[in-house]
Amino acid sequence: IVIHLAAHVHVMTPQKEDVRSFHRVNVLGTKNLAEAAARSGVSRFIFLSTVKVHGEYTISDPWTEESSIAPQDAYAISKAEAERVLHDVSDATGMKIVIIRPPLVYGPMVKANFQTLLKAVYSGMPLPFYGVQNRRSMIYLGNLVDALVLCLWHEHAANQTFLVSDDNDVSI
Repeated sequence: IVIHLAAHVHVMTPQKEDVRSFHRVNVLGTKNLAEAAARSGVSRFIFLSTVKVHGEYTISDPWTEESSIAPQDAYAISKAEAERVLHDVSDATGMKIVIIRPPLVYGPMVKANFQTLLKAVYSGMPLPFYGVQNRRSMIYLGNLVDALVLCLWHEHAANQTFLVSDDNDVSI
């Protein structure tokens, strides 16, 4: 079994070279790894994608595994394309794939926007967020690891896509 977690991420305003890097790492890198895994007899390939393949936000109903995809930025587009490539490799080789689409992941040594929010909270300054209704799904790193481990062995995980979260959506 291979668990593929590597990706090119966290480029807030991608330039042309960054877009090529997203494709090179997230699409071609995933394809090459999956093909090598299949040639080596790997029976299951677990891929960490992103909920961003569905878009940037939903207005009413939360996304499900059956929701259509509508990636909006270079990162999400590359992850959606990597998922498609994995399905092609699976069809051609019979290797089972599992796609996990997490939302924002938090935990020890968190970085990016979550770290910025934590710094603002810890500063003690009043934050102007009262009444904001922007519910977000998140997942604690340990819970994501538990989901990955479950997908290692569970027979019904093969050839499935999962949206995972802490199941406790919060507003800022």
